[in-house]
Amino acid sequence: HFGNDCATCHRKPFVKVENEVCIDCHRDTTAHTHMDRMPANMILAENGRCGHCHKEHNGTLSLKPEHQNLCAGCHGMLDQQPGVQTLLMNVADFGVDHPQFQPTVFTEDEWLRVSLDHPQLRHETGLKFSHAAHLTGEGVDSPQGKRVLECANCHRPEPGGAYMLPVNMERDCQECHQLNFDPAVPERTLPHGDLPELLLFLNEFYALQALQGGYVSEDAPSSIKRRRRPDERVSGREQQDALQWAQSKALKITSEVVETRICATCHTVTPVSDDKVGWHINPVHQPRHWLPLGRFNHASHDNRACIDCHDAGASENSNDVLMPGIENCRECHGGARAEDKYASTCIVCHQFHLEDKPAYGRQTPANSNEPAHE
Repeated sequence: HFGNDCATCHRKPFVKVENEVCIDCHRDTTAHTHMDRMPANMILAENGRCGHCHKEHNGTLSLKPEHQNLCAGCHGMLDQQPGVQTLLMNVADFGVDHPQFQPTVFTEDEWLRVSLDHPQLRHETGLKFSHAAHLTGEGVDSPQGKRVLECANCHRPEPGGAYMLPVNMERDCQECHQLNFDPAVPERTLPHGDLPELLLFLNEFYALQALQGGYVSEDAPSSIKRRRRPDERVSGREQQDALQWAQSKALKITSEVVETRICATCHTVTPVSDDKVGWHINPVHQPRHWLPLGRFNHASHDNRACIDCHDAGASENSNDVLMPGIENCRECHGGARAEDKYASTCIVCHQFHLEDKPAYGRQTPANSNEPAHE
């Protein structure tokens, strides 16, 4: 829309386009790293001209640089850069010079990046779960009988297909793992994921049954089993007895549900004497993205089956990390100069302008008296 108006970008005669001109429109473009974390000899590269990387007036060529050398010029020898302190490893070419993937896992009470080659690699999900038991060829028991499951029954793509939605109990599990709690009302189910809410739900449910009457149960007193006329008044004593029974019944059912019948099937449950609820259930840890520093699109890989990359059928422990290693990706992806595979440069999987970094050109160098941009 301004292709014929040269002065939009070239505001000073015989002077290359300055960064401020670009930033006037691209205000939200983020930087590659924090300037105050870089040595002086590298600040020029980070805070140099936008046009150093984004070349204009090149016909149909994209303004987005795709050549590998732009990244490998620094990342190929990070350990040789004076003053650079980083946990990043050298990487220069995906096909021949790239470290093993390091997914983000929860272990020892914190989120850590751990190499897939680490001998003690694990991700503490907080669940008791076996992929192998769910992917058996004979099928699993369900309310509708035997059912043969596939990965897609529980793992569903986000809109657009790039990443997968977190597994959700109500949407993905409850069809088989139903939360029924009383044979007298098989259509009623318990709330999931909130113990105080579950206890309140059961207290209210059994209080209503006790006051209405007609609830048939071996442990219910005769006054609660007996059906009442619509106009029958309930005495104060009967109300107190009904409330006492309802609270006792709710606590009993909660104990059964949490410790044996339902919750403990998938979760680790610990009794807690000094807690209002009485139990602690280990939280579930689902990573939003296993590889937050990389990009991956499941939709563009739909010509391959899930098991080609994720060996879930052999996993019997929920702590197993089922992410494919770099050798799996190298079956199809080669380096920038690959001729027999998909030539993959750095930006195929990585962004340059990182979302968690300050806006480009809006940072404050470490030697400035002004506060750094956050």
